[in-house]
Amino acid sequence: MDNTTQTYHGLKRLENLDDWKVHHDDVDVRGYDVYTATVEKIGKVTNLIADPNTKHVRYLEIEADDEVFASSLTATSSTRNDAIRTTYSDDDRHLIIPVGMVRIDTNNDRVVASHLTRDRVPNLPRHSGATAIITPVYEIDSVFYQSRDTDYQSDSFDYDDYRNRYGDKNYIDDQTFYKMDHFAENDERRS
Repeated sequence: MDNTTQTYHGLKRLENLDDWKVHHDDVDVRGYDVYTATVEKIGKVTNLIADPNTKHVRYLEIEADDEVFASSLTATSSTRNDAIRTTYSDDDRHLIIPVGMVRIDTNNDRVVASHLTRDRVPNLPRHSGATAIITPVYEIDSVFYQSRDTDYQSDSFDYDDYRNRYGDKNYIDDQTFYKMDHFAENDERRS
């Protein structure tokens, strides 16, 4: 198995699953622009992260726009900007968004991530794209940071517990993690 194109626990990028296609009743959002609820463009969907064992797409992989990061460098807190610059390289512009945290706007070929603001994106956990391996820690951190101060906060999501249980493992075997609203798949997300 090639570790540069695969994620953990069987999760894989849809582009690497030769026998997979988006179901005819679902919308393939790859290539769709991603917007906040205030209609600020933050990037583009580059891939879907799927679990072939359960036949579910878990995440949208987003490549954030250059302008999103440029605006973070002009923010007032230079300490925050220094931390962002030392944590991530210029190539680290990809992030994952759980499928249940977006709404698909089929009329305008866009995805709306109403839980995000343009200012929050530079502070989200990021990676370099198709060659990055999505670890449990990255996945847990992404879900946690995106659900803070939103309607997606959940009593069932205990950040410290998940980090302690899966921080040194290469997969999450607790399916209750994927039963949270963050991963809900329903037609209410489509407009």
